[in-house]
Amino acid sequence: MTTTDLIAPVSELVHIDPNQVVLAENVRHDVALDKSFVASIKERGVLLPIRAYRDKSGAICVRDGQMRVLGAREAGSATIPVYVFASYADAENVDTVTRISEQIVLNDRRSALTDAERVSAMFQLSLGGLSEAQISKATSTPRKEVKANLAVATSQAASRALQSHQLTLDEALTLAEFEDDEEAVERLTQVAAEEPGQLHHAAQRERDKREEAALIAKEVAAQIAAGIRVLDHGEAGTSVHSLHKSMTVREPIRADEHGECPGHAVRVSKAWHGVTVSAVCTDPEKFGHVVWDARSPMTDEQKQERKTLIANNKAWGSAEVVRREWLAALLSRKSLPTGHAAFTATALTLFAHVTCSNDGQNMAHELMGVPARSFQNNALADLVAKTPTAASRVLLALAIGGFEGNTRKQSWRYPSAAGRYFFTQIEAWGYTLSPVEVIARGEIADAK
Repeated sequence: MTTTDLIAPVSELVHIDPNQVVLAENVRHDVALDKSFVASIKERGVLLPIRAYRDKSGAICVRDGQMRVLGAREAGSATIPVYVFASYADAENVDTVTRISEQIVLNDRRSALTDAERVSAMFQLSLGGLSEAQISKATSTPRKEVKANLAVATSQAASRALQSHQLTLDEALTLAEFEDDEEAVERLTQVAAEEPGQLHHAAQRERDKREEAALIAKEVAAQIAAGIRVLDHGEAGTSVHSLHKSMTVREPIRADEHGECPGHAVRVSKAWHGVTVSAVCTDPEKFGHVVWDARSPMTDEQKQERKTLIANNKAWGSAEVVRREWLAALLSRKSLPTGHAAFTATALTLFAHVTCSNDGQNMAHELMGVPARSFQNNALADLVAKTPTAASRVLLALAIGGFEGNTRKQSWRYPSAAGRYFFTQIEAWGYTLSPVEVIARGEIADAK
């Protein structure tokens, strides 16, 4: 044995042009380089050295780090750090089992930061004095995403739920929107924990409640400023429409006449077209009015039906907002959903009586985000003329718009074959039906 035989080969760290290394076999065949990954390499270079060996010809062959090499090539990096292991000096003899098992272990152990960890990290950068733009540049993260992370970090409710319920960033951001409403946050947190797919529907219902409360509060303030008493929920009062001047002459008292009555007041409530103000009398008998109402008193069953009707109508309005936002996003994706051609063909043939309508055409334009259709212009037709490859997308938009454009607030009360087909299909494409939409599909459910 010579002295040379006793000397172990030395590992080395080299900096080399990424185009000069050889990408050896790897278990990962589909390497998707997202823009942020390439941008981070362009900004900071490759931070973690590539692991490699030299073959018999002296070429550096990558064993771990092909994604970093490809990213560096895409970013135009002049050099990358490569750690050449002496133990792989004769790596051509390393058996396939060893190579594959090592690559599986290395790839499996690389887990991305959780949403909670990313929120915390970006918040620390913010506390360190970095602006949204600076954080975006430093981390190669879209500014919109940075803003969302910081919004969650500064919301106690959202950051707490993110940690304790393992929510996604999008779900936590929804909670942050209701930071000033503890009851809403509690309700939404419960939905996120138990039925995460229903969170967007629940959040929209909370937005609608908040908007309704704001409209009512504004009208209440206006009535009080005018010197009119406004009854709180539960306070007794009889509608002026039920008051008459005498039993023999059933001449109704007009609301403007009743304004001088000491018992005059109003109720302010939300109606489908906005806010409604109803004149009432707090004590008709005391102030000399005759109460006459030809309607029979409602039974308990009728009252419950009325309550369900109102609740489901409100739920439908909220679900409609969420559904149409989702449909617009679906039509904007790079790839059309699986089975779109068959869906379109069925929609425009079997359900042509529903889908081929003016409402459907108008809805298709709205969902595609193009100018509304008119007698002189049809933006979807223009799109196909300019970009023939958009024809399939436009056809899908017309099919979806046909179904969606013909839905109404009453759709849940009158399920149809068209509704069943439409709601079943969009659910298969990833949309989460709200309870009232399940009813519209022809199944029994209770809107929440």
